[in-house]
Amino acid sequence: MKILLMIILLVGTSGQLPLLANNAMGGSTDTTNQWISGHQLQEQKKFLLAILEYNRLLHQFPTYSSKNLVYLRIAQCYDSIGQPAQAQRYYEEALHATPQADPLVQWLMLLNAKNRILQGKFAPALTELYSLDTLNLGEEMVDLYHILAAVALHHLGSSDQCKHHLSQLDVDQEHLKKYDRSISASQRPNPNSAMIMSAILPGAGQLYAGSKQEALNSFAINAFFLAVTLRTAQFVRVFDVVVAVLPWFQRYYVGGYNRASVLAFQKQMKKRDASLNNVLKEIPKNRMPPDYFRASKLNPNSMN
Repeated sequence: MKILLMIILLVGTSGQLPLLANNAMGGSTDTTNQWISGHQLQEQKKFLLAILEYNRLLHQFPTYSSKNLVYLRIAQCYDSIGQPAQAQRYYEEALHATPQADPLVQWLMLLNAKNRILQGKFAPALTELYSLDTLNLGEEMVDLYHILAAVALHHLGSSDQCKHHLSQLDVDQEHLKKYDRSISASQRPNPNSAMIMSAILPGAGQLYAGSKQEALNSFAINAFFLAVTLRTAQFVRVFDVVVAVLPWFQRYYVGGYNRASVLAFQKQMKKRDASLNNVLKEIPKNRMPPDYFRASKLNPNSMN
């Protein structure tokens, strides 16, 4: 996934959430000191040490009244070091430890959805988003909800529903039409067509997929082994030729047309990513997370 999309998904997700997470209430002086220690390490970007400190607090004080906020802080630390799967585990722990009436629940569900998207789990992310009580979301939460839903739906192939959420973010119709056209263009090159073309003429599918170098390599290698096979057949039995050449045939001919299909699919995905990034750029700045969120944005980590 491209940098723009990663920044959108990885910025701090609310102005209210850090405030909630900074104010763990209750407990003894010892628990307060450990909380402050973990928080200070987190602020210094010593995330692994902060995780250790928070876990020590949980271990030593299992009945700590603000346990849900400790889980949340651990999740934020894992987010900051680019481990969304671990982060999700602790966001879910925080969710289970938070009373359903607490407004933090809505944020935690958004964060769960975000982390599922970062792991490429788009369907579960959408399920999480559609479980939210959207009528009672704050303005900033609504905007994040629409961004995450648009991203998940795009990757699930529901471009019309994706556009619906983008329109809720005040993306104008002209840019939505451009998104439509780019989605249509992303259907080419077709992986099946690329495979068939390379099966007929080695290298043709790779050329169709836009890889001239791989097309040349495939054509040259297959032509070489075909020439060697025909030449060898003049001097030995056909059976011997088949036994000697079949492994090479499987590797370069069969592998070649499978590779052509993969290249075409990768080209499609690259176009689809570009189409989404281009339309996300058109979300008005007042509908994007404000600059003070970016001060605590998480580190981008690659999503494939």
